[in-house]
Amino acid sequence: MDIFYRKHRFLNILSISLPLFCFLLSWGATISTSTSPTPNIPLPPLSSPIDILRHKGYTLFASTIHSALSTSNFNLSGTILAPPDSAFSFSTAKFSPTNLRAPPRPSTSLLLFHTLKPPPLSWLGLSSSSANIAVPTVNNNLCLFITKTHTGEISISTSSSKKWPISKVKVRQHDIYVDDRLTIHGIDGVLDPTTADKCPTSHQSPPAHIESEEGAYSAFLDHAIRVLKKRGYVIAATALAFKRTELLTLTSLTVFAPSDKSLFFNRWDGFRYDFLGHVIPQQRLRFDRLSSKTAAYETLAPNKRVNVEAVNGSVRVDGVPVDATEIYHNRWIVVFAIPTSLDDVVSIDPI
Repeated sequence: MDIFYRKHRFLNILSISLPLFCFLLSWGATISTSTSPTPNIPLPPLSSPIDILRHKGYTLFASTIHSALSTSNFNLSGTILAPPDSAFSFSTAKFSPTNLRAPPRPSTSLLLFHTLKPPPLSWLGLSSSSANIAVPTVNNNLCLFITKTHTGEISISTSSSKKWPISKVKVRQHDIYVDDRLTIHGIDGVLDPTTADKCPTSHQSPPAHIESEEGAYSAFLDHAIRVLKKRGYVIAATALAFKRTELLTLTSLTVFAPSDKSLFFNRWDGFRYDFLGHVIPQQRLRFDRLSSKTAAYETLAPNKRVNVEAVNGSVRVDGVPVDATEIYHNRWIVVFAIPTSLDDVVSIDPI
């Protein structure tokens, strides 16, 4: 009787606890699922100068550029000196010995005063300029003055004299954006146009050749490397950096770049990627030119050429399709995306 009672009691407890245990188990799984972190969605690549400025902490000036492009005939070219958002706060600006009053607010006229007339000046162009030079802005014949100390430190001010008040800044982030029409540098303060001097009658405006071609190419290469890394072409970007000295001797080049994912996908024996065999020297081939005819081009790899075939508007290089959307281009370099390394094609079907 006692055994029967214990058995009956055990079955009662089991009938109650088993459903309860299953419920708790399923509830815990639901909680863990609902509270699991949402996977990070990759951000779209930063392409425009406005996007890049916003990403780097120059939101106010980026919005000013956007507004000027929408409401006026502002031409996005030359060299823009962009103050960070913090520079427009008086609580920050008052600690600067050259700013004893509240900085001017972002506006189109302020943007024009912070924009130097073309040609665009990369950091190398600024640092290689003469010690004291007046550079015209696009704001009513007002100039900014680039000065250089004996140690090579560069400052940009609103006047060449020692009058007071004066606005004076330094470049805090150089070559934020570089292409063949526009260069953007980040500065550490706001230049006040009310303290600016008119351009001298015979001002020393920087001539087009102030920056050597190699210096311009260097800035273009740096920007191309940054863009490629952000868009998933780190290996191609690293190869560009590694071959920097050799590439800067070229007057132009075209690069076919496989993505990092394509190089590593389903590969257990390592990837094959001869970077020099993916570079056409001395020719900057845009897609419209590639698609206009079939031709063979020498590459930087010894005794290697690639065959570019154009059929009905599509382009193949050694049989590999070329994406019509160029990853990057400026007046010196063009980079195309391809789905696989050209070395894989050669290894599978040797010529």
